[in-house]
Amino acid sequence: MSLFKNIFFAVVLGVVAWFLYIQFAGPNAVVPPEGEASLPFTHEATTTTYHVTIDLPTTPNAVLNDSVRAYADARIAEFDEMYGPAAFSAEDLDMLGFTTRDMRYEQFISGEVWSSGTLDGMIVQEYNFTGGAHGGTSLAPFMYDDAGNELRLKDLFVDGAPYLERIAQAVVPRLKTDLETNQIFNQEMFEAGTKADEGNYMVFSLATASGGVPPTAGDDSSITFYFNQYQVAPYAAGILEVTVPLSDFSDILSPNYF
Repeated sequence: MSLFKNIFFAVVLGVVAWFLYIQFAGPNAVVPPEGEASLPFTHEATTTTYHVTIDLPTTPNAVLNDSVRAYADARIAEFDEMYGPAAFSAEDLDMLGFTTRDMRYEQFISGEVWSSGTLDGMIVQEYNFTGGAHGGTSLAPFMYDDAGNELRLKDLFVDGAPYLERIAQAVVPRLKTDLETNQIFNQEMFEAGTKADEGNYMVFSLATASGGVPPTAGDDSSITFYFNQYQVAPYAAGILEVTVPLSDFSDILSPNYF
C-alpha cells in the first residue's frame, strides 16, 4: 500500500468512525468500573503489534463525558481488531518487523475541551500510525447543552438560515490567504473541502465573551473551524483552523444559545 493511501485510510477511518458513532463499547474496550466517572480517562496498552495511549480530560457535562468515553472505547476496540496480534499471521509479524525490528503501530487519542454558556464540547484528536513515513491525525467533534442534548452546527442557528453559505463566505478568504502565503494551496482540494456542506464545517469550538449574551462587534466571542488533514490541502499543511468573530453571524444565531 502506498504511503498516501496508508495515511489517507487512517484519516478517513477516524472521520467515518465519528459519523457512524458506535453507541456501545467493543469487546476489547476499557470500560470504567460501575459508579466510576467515564472521564477523565488515561490508558496505555502495548502488544506485539501496537502501542495505545489515551489521555482524555473531563468536562462539566456528564452526558458529554459518557459519549466521548463510548467513542474512545469503540475506537480502541476497532484498532485492536484491525491491528492487534491476532490480525496477523506469524509470517506477517516477521515480515512487517513486529518481531524482528521491535516496530509497533500507534494509536493516540486526546481531547480539547471548550465551554460556552450552556454549551460544552470536546474535540477528540486521534493519531494513528499504521506504517509508512508518518501517521495521520483526525478530529471528531462533540457538543451537548446543559440539558444533555447532543447538538450539531445547525442547532446554533435559527431554522432556515443560510448558515453554511455564511460560514463559507467568512472562512474561505481567510483560509485561502493562509494557504497561498505558505505556498501549499491546491485549488481542487480547497474547493471540495470548503464548499457550503455540513461535513466540511462539522469540527468547531466556541468561545463567547459571556454565555447567554448575543455577541457584538468588538467583543471576543468567536467560533473556530478545524479542517482535517487532506480536507483542504496536502498533508504538509497539517490540521488547519480558522477563527471567525461570532458577531459575523449575529443576525442568524439561535436565541436558544446566544
